[in-house]
Amino acid sequence: DVGYTIHLSQSYEEIEAIKRVRGVMPTHYLFANDFLGDRLVAAHCRYVNSSEIALLGQAGSAVS
Repeated sequence: DVGYTIHLSQSYEEIEAIKRVRGVMPTHYLFANDFLGDRLVAAHCRYVNSSEIALLGQAGSAVS
């Protein structure tokens, strides 16, 4: 049960690329694909919105 870290929503360019390719915000994409969870530490999260914060909390993910 090793934890894992990703860089999430650290730039507008990242967000726009994910929205363009996947059609949703990065955190929503990760949630829909069962990537969020209590072993995840999401680094940065500079540009997450309130619905993304709610998903991170619902999944038990940490933000650093």
